[in-house]
Amino acid sequence: MSKGTKTYGKSPSYYAWQRLKKNRNAFLSLIFIFICAIIAIGGYLFLPDSTPDANKQNLELELLPPLSKVTILEVPKKEMAPQKNIISYLISGQKEQYDEVAIKSYRTDKNNIIVKPFDGDKEESYPQTQTKIINRTYWLGTDRYGRDMLSRLLLGTRISFAVGLISVIISLLIGVTLGAMAGFFRGWADHFILWLMNVVWAIPTFLLVMAVSLVLGKGFWQVFCSCRINNVGRGGKTGSRTNLECPRARLCDCCESLRFRKFAHYYHAYFAEYFRACIGYCGS
Repeated sequence: MSKGTKTYGKSPSYYAWQRLKKNRNAFLSLIFIFICAIIAIGGYLFLPDSTPDANKQNLELELLPPLSKVTILEVPKKEMAPQKNIISYLISGQKEQYDEVAIKSYRTDKNNIIVKPFDGDKEESYPQTQTKIINRTYWLGTDRYGRDMLSRLLLGTRISFAVGLISVIISLLIGVTLGAMAGFFRGWADHFILWLMNVVWAIPTFLLVMAVSLVLGKGFWQVFCSCRINNVGRGGKTGSRTNLECPRARLCDCCESLRFRKFAHYYHAYFAEYFRACIGYCGS
């Protein structure tokens, strides 16, 4: 090796990535999660049924088996819903522009189209110039209300990601913050906060979720709080243990040597340790 050549070691993230690629099951799981994340973000762009909440109902098509093919007659509504921009469409979808009629067969007669409904034999007539015939495949069938199961399954990834992410953030902010305060101030604050965490942790999760749901009522945010309120104690233990492992005097001396003000004395000293506790909690 020449005298002026410099060598650098690999970062820990490099070795972590190499180990992940060697683990086939973990790598395939990462790809699957990545695909689900794209579907959750794209939302209605990937759904066969792009109405809000994928809630287009057609009772004539209830409980169809997977791979069912149906002919649909689309009739324009009297009042057309306004077109949304791409951002609004991604978030909440687009209201129906047509009324849909499932049909068995159809034929044309001058300016009209005569159809035989999916669940009956009586023929009905519609103006040919305003209607459209399409063929639709229900890849996973329909539910009892005639809604497309594939659309509802794909849209469910967004709810699953939201519940997992937001509920972890709630327990993270409350639990690790209180635990960090307990580890920093010590004394009575430490005893009180950890006693409170132990009380929350001691309550069975199912009973605690029921109690929170009864108090807060129904809704997405209530579900988020109910799912993770029991893990606040775990986050508190994580934050407290991290600060106890990092000597307080050493961090205080570092802050004083850098001439931080009193507010910065607390903020800068514990930011790195708090962030490390947050990462460790999310990983666990």
